[in-house]
Amino acid sequence: MELHIPVILGTARKGRASEQVAEFVVDYLQDSIDTLSSELIDVRDYTFGQTYEAWNDHPDVPGINDWKEIADNADGYIIVTPEYNHGYPGELKILLDAAFTEYFDKPVGLVGVSAGGFGGARVVEHIKPILVELGMTVMVNATYVSHVGDTFTDDGSVVEDKRDKIQSQLDDMTDELVRYGQKFNQLRDEPS
Repeated sequence: MELHIPVILGTARKGRASEQVAEFVVDYLQDSIDTLSSELIDVRDYTFGQTYEAWNDHPDVPGINDWKEIADNADGYIIVTPEYNHGYPGELKILLDAAFTEYFDKPVGLVGVSAGGFGGARVVEHIKPILVELGMTVMVNATYVSHVGDTFTDDGSVVEDKRDKIQSQLDDMTDELVRYGQKFNQLRDEPS
């Protein structure tokens, strides 16, 4: 059973280092796990400018119904989010709030990114209760990218001595994500 796991890049900020991390994660999923398909979802493409209620369609707002369809067709998610002032970017919250039932019973893995030494640990802990409230199951294993400017080169590749650590964390997180994704798919396919 192939699972589709979009990778959500959670910041629209100019000069965002998280973009390299998100692209690395998508490449990792596509190259390393033959039971997964993935795509990069850039929050920049879904900046609605305000929060919209998830229970209504908004045909006059470009992107909302597209996002709801992507969220509905996904078997789970990976969110790559930088840590800005111990929290996550507002545009990520606006994107997440645009859907609701589309998230039910789907696993989500988190990749925290920071310029400092904690690798986004605070943003990972900060966003977990929001994702649970949206009906997702948050994976215990997360991936933490600290000192992102020293971890990724200008061309987007990972510095060699840091690659093993990031890949090991991604392995643990995606193993868990695949297990949950398969189980939840079975549950969704069972007749009510």
